[in-house]
Amino acid sequence: MRLSFFLWTLLLLLPAWQVGAQPHLDARLSKSQVMTGDSLILRLTAKIPRGAAISEPQLPLPPDFSAFEILRSRPWDTLSEEGQNLLLQRDFVLIAWDSAQLQIPPVSLAYRLPGQDAVQTLRSRPLKLSIAFPPPEKEEELKPIRPIFKEPPLWSDFLKPYMLIPLFLLLWVAVRWWRRYSQRQIPEPVHVEPPLPADEYALQQLGLLEEKAPWKEGRIKEFHSALSHLLRQYLEERFGIRALEETSTEIIGQMAKRDDISGEWRQKLRHIFQIGDLVKFAKAKPPESFHRQALEDIRQFVLLTRPAQSGAKLEEEE
Repeated sequence: MRLSFFLWTLLLLLPAWQVGAQPHLDARLSKSQVMTGDSLILRLTAKIPRGAAISEPQLPLPPDFSAFEILRSRPWDTLSEEGQNLLLQRDFVLIAWDSAQLQIPPVSLAYRLPGQDAVQTLRSRPLKLSIAFPPPEKEEELKPIRPIFKEPPLWSDFLKPYMLIPLFLLLWVAVRWWRRYSQRQIPEPVHVEPPLPADEYALQQLGLLEEKAPWKEGRIKEFHSALSHLLRQYLEERFGIRALEETSTEIIGQMAKRDDISGEWRQKLRHIFQIGDLVKFAKAKPPESFHRQALEDIRQFVLLTRPAQSGAKLEEEE
């Protein structure tokens, strides 16, 4: 009776053991919800026969896909040996670029057994990923106006009327000097072109940068450094924001305190600063469409925030 029960139990567990021993591929994300500019890990775990030749994993994405990018990957790592199978693991570091609700298609992994020409393919389950823009920062509350502080009187205050005497003496000396040298030949003044207004200079430099298009030659860091400098210079000259010597985070904090820059534009400029920092310091490579969009966003920001007199002058010249 016990032998019969043991045999029936063995027959019931045999299919489950065979399924567990079969090669398979599992894909998992370290995060299912991320913000633009964040990184996450795509981890592949594969069980394959010992000695099998493995091809590079394939993630079928459309050619114009730009929601995220594979930043780097690590080689396969052997976790354990299970009979005739090996349990392998490999990580891919991804970086999110644009907000989207994604259904990532299954990852495929092809392998070939020793001595065989037939190629077998393993596929994982599809994954879901949500990418969103960071929430806008809350503006700080205005502090109450402090009362005027009155300083105590000083002895120098009583000497101010008498300080006019040396001023009159200096004026008398200056008049005599002017009469003496007024007959001298005065050289013609050198005509100096006045500097361009901040908006006209920014639009001019944006046009030159777009014409050169350094990102097409692989000089992505050079392009984003020049674009970030133009944006910082315009913010400093147009709005009085200390931007040329401040970090991106400090600039965003200063913009949050202003009422003349809308929340939508603060969000767009914050996104451009963050991606520019990733390019300059993390050697990230955004898609080509992002370069043109960032340049166009800054141009629209300059046109919308330029002084009214400057815009009217441009229309008259046209």
